[in-house]
Amino acid sequence: MSELAISGAASAGFRRSLRDTVGRVSGPEVPMIRARVTTLLAPGDYVLGGHGGDVCTLLGSCVAMALWHPPSRVGALSHSLLARRQSTVSAALDARYVEDALELMLRALARRGIAARDCRAKVFGGGDMFGTAERGHAPTVGQRNGEAALTLLQASGIPVVACCLYGAGHRALRFELSTGDVWLRRHSRTCSTSEPGRGVR
Repeated sequence: MSELAISGAASAGFRRSLRDTVGRVSGPEVPMIRARVTTLLAPGDYVLGGHGGDVCTLLGSCVAMALWHPPSRVGALSHSLLARRQSTVSAALDARYVEDALELMLRALARRGIAARDCRAKVFGGGDMFGTAERGHAPTVGQRNGEAALTLLQASGIPVVACCLYGAGHRALRFELSTGDVWLRRHSRTCSTSEPGRGVR
């Protein structure tokens, strides 16, 4: 597979704000990217693709789930803001929610003949952006997001082979679709420097 399918309610402003840092991306109205590019994943989006590109995103309290299918070298990545929707009213699946994002990715993979149990997962984000965890408050939004992701992946029979969750500050993430590798750079809200980029295989 050499194309990248982009789904969700992408923010053109988010894409423009990061374009100079990590590369160019097609406009928000273009559903398929066929050349090898770096695609910027906005909050509330998910992507599915194979050979031909990387996906970058920035995470605060949000959580990203990276799914990779080694035999076909197809990967999917989501960027969700909340664990699950509060309303019980039936609505279309929405990748802003961890629960819905996983279902959307699994459906997209199934359309390509890929079973959930044959994938590997990596989970990132869930940062504490306001220092509430340090003060002994109830679970933060980030903690709830991370716990939901881990619980849902386990229930779906998908092994989590790597994760980097919680803590202070935000993370910059790059997912290499052709290898399944994830590269992180973590920025602390209490420090002006960042940890060196590192790969998560």
